[in-house]
Amino acid sequence: MNFTIKTLRGEQKTLGIQDLLGLLGDSINDEIVIGEVTYRISSAQSIATGGSPAAVDWMVTPLRVQASGQDRFQLPHAILDPESAFFTVNNVDYTHGMQYHFEGTELIWHQTFALEPTDEVHIKYPITL
Repeated sequence: MNFTIKTLRGEQKTLGIQDLLGLLGDSINDEIVIGEVTYRISSAQSIATGGSPAAVDWMVTPLRVQASGQDRFQLPHAILDPESAFFTVNNVDYTHGMQYHFEGTELIWHQTFALEPTDEVHIKYPITL
């Protein structure tokens, strides 16, 4: 199983399970000790889970600030996984539960600062295909 990770400099790096085991174990001798058992790092393989992972598509919905200080926004439908949503104001992400939350199909802004009609506000959330 491979995954990508971004360095502090913003570069994308692809790593696999063998890379991680090599860091934790002895990559020169191709071994890692877990408990009292020694394993060969090169023997690590991904195990299929029986199905392919669901594809994820992202929905980005602009929200319009109609009046200074507005704190409620109507959404097209309820967000099924609030923790996976991104609420941005002027390209800055805010944290669910701290700066905003959802009530049904409504996003409630916790007034971290007063929103103005000139602010660019978006909600981005995943849709599983």
